[in-house]
Amino acid sequence: MQARLRARARGVYDVKCVTRNAIDVTRCILLEGAIQKADYIVVGSNSGLGMMDNWKFSITRNIAARAHCPTVIIHSRLHTSTPDIGNIAA
Repeated sequence: MQARLRARARGVYDVKCVTRNAIDVTRCILLEGAIQKADYIVVGSNSGLGMMDNWKFSITRNIAARAHCPTVIIHSRLHTSTPDIGNIAA
């Protein structure tokens, strides 16, 4: 709900936020993107130095590499303020 409100506050109105439980996070996100016929998949990345940060970034890279649509990676403000845009066909 917060993500939708933040998007709308910035002028993006056609946003769908979905919550799922999954063992394979990458697969779940890709499947949901395909089901929703998403134009873009937007994911966050901290790209920190910790083990959990590396695991999360690995998921982000896998999504960008396998997505059926462009993937926008939003890095934390500590590293950069501009998103990387991947357009890698599955």
